[in-house]
Amino acid sequence: MTKLSPSQEIVRLAFSFIPARAIYVAAKYRLAEVIGDEEKSVDYIAEITGLDPDALGRVCRLLASIGVLQETNDKSFAVTKVGRMLSSNEENSLRDYIILYHESLLQNSSGDSPAWG
Repeated sequence: MTKLSPSQEIVRLAFSFIPARAIYVAAKYRLAEVIGDEEKSVDYIAEITGLDPDALGRVCRLLASIGVLQETNDKSFAVTKVGRMLSSNEENSLRDYIILYHESLLQNSSGDSPAWG
């Protein structure tokens, strides 16, 4: 693993919420279930989920960069073993927990929450 400079490390830490939010999107829109056992194109996934194909493509590439999806060829993705934990069809799925956690964060951040000062 390449050692990051102090400035690169602080940027990585400061923006680590972005991959977490992408995982939330994958859970909320059931990407693991939509993709299933065979690779699917971004256009197909977008059609099924109702998401914008360009934005979804960026999210899928981010998810691939962190090991949740695998980019199989241009604009097509498969689910990894890690990504399968986002499918409610899997034993020990974390999908509902991830959705609950992120939606709680969103709800708490919209008002005077002790968690946000």
